[in-house]
Amino acid sequence: MGIVLQDVSKSYGEKRVLSHFSCTIPQGSSCAVMAPSGRGKTTLLRLILNLEKPDGGNITGVPPEKSVLFQEDRLFPRLSPEKNLTMAVPKCSREQAMGVLRELKLEDCLGIPVCRLSGGQARRVALARALLAPGELLALDEPFTGLDEESRLKAAQVIRRYRHGRTLILITHREEDLSLLEVTERIDLGE
Repeated sequence: MGIVLQDVSKSYGEKRVLSHFSCTIPQGSSCAVMAPSGRGKTTLLRLILNLEKPDGGNITGVPPEKSVLFQEDRLFPRLSPEKNLTMAVPKCSREQAMGVLRELKLEDCLGIPVCRLSGGQARRVALARALLAPGELLALDEPFTGLDEESRLKAAQVIRRYRHGRTLILITHREEDLSLLEVTERIDLGE
């Protein structure tokens, strides 16, 4: 069936972010949530992830295990990229961690604490963690933030490789991200 949002509303004080919003994200699909900045993309994701409660409406069909890349990298600053992966994803072996980090072109910074990495390098470490984490839902909030064009293309390739048929929710405002990740469904939150 998939994830079903029925008549969902969400406000922050006087600011209405979602108003009687409904959609279905089919299980196993790749779905982009599109809108300009500040139009409710991240709020919609947070509602799906049950990190916030809607003011009204229902959300059903969300798998219990979810893997998420938030807008903020949320890394352990004093740990290496490898340790960030193996600590956050207990079933992740050192070999798996090293493999995905190398695929994301991070071999030059494997022993460096992530607090000393560039923004783009840290983003790729956070992406690697999300890709290795278990879950039927893979949610990526602006996954290419801070990446140059070459890193962006490589990251998209790695995302496609590690998706493994999971439902993908991509939060973005960039049209070109849809083709990079072979998105089949699209939700527009308006202009």
